[in-house]
Amino acid sequence: MRRLEERERALAREWERKEKQKLAELEQRADESIARFEARAAEVIAEIELAREARKAAVEARRKAAQTARQWREEFAASVVSKEAAAPAGGVREGAMVRLRGVSRPARVRRLLGEGGIEVEAGYLKLQVPREDVIEVLPAEAAGGHQKPFRLEAGPRWNVVSREINVVGRRAEEACEQVDKFLDDAVLASVDRVRIVHGHGMGVLRKAIGELLARHPHVERFYPAPPGEGGTGATIAELRAV
Repeated sequence: MRRLEERERALAREWERKEKQKLAELEQRADESIARFEARAAEVIAEIELAREARKAAVEARRKAAQTARQWREEFAASVVSKEAAAPAGGVREGAMVRLRGVSRPARVRRLLGEGGIEVEAGYLKLQVPREDVIEVLPAEAAGGHQKPFRLEAGPRWNVVSREINVVGRRAEEACEQVDKFLDDAVLASVDRVRIVHGHGMGVLRKAIGELLARHPHVERFYPAPPGEGGTGATIAELRAV
């Protein structure tokens, strides 16, 4: 009887020893898993901080570029004030290349309008301006070749620029890259309101562009276009002044 009791106690001690050993192994594995998680979390946090600093640097670079461009435009405008009165208005004709007050790049005259106005095109810009805004008619050899025309919507009144970009059918990533550059160009051209046509579809483009506009440093606010300008198939973005 005594041997049986001793055997039972020995088995109980062995079972307890093994259970303690298992518990210790589990605790060690848990500590190792926690350590690996904490190390990876630290790496992710460091990557996020690095990306945040990069975004700040990009925003600052864009701000400085826009500020420099604005200063250059002001200096350019001041340097050609004396030429404004002498601009040969008679040379303003369809297809002529001209320089406009407040616009740095040359523009091509698309058509002559009534009431002394003209419609011109300068890169992405399409403007309706008074003929008095022409400060110089460039010689034909200075035109630099034919500029690719853009289908853009005219402004609702004189001296108002209406700009738009159409990304219907583009992949979300490609569309966002084009819109991002378009916004930079708009700010450099001192445009305060743009229209982005993305269509309806499944709403993928609208969502991606909305996320881009929400974090873009040049965008003051944005909202769906009015029914007459495309409704929910387009987005209006109002830009911050530089």
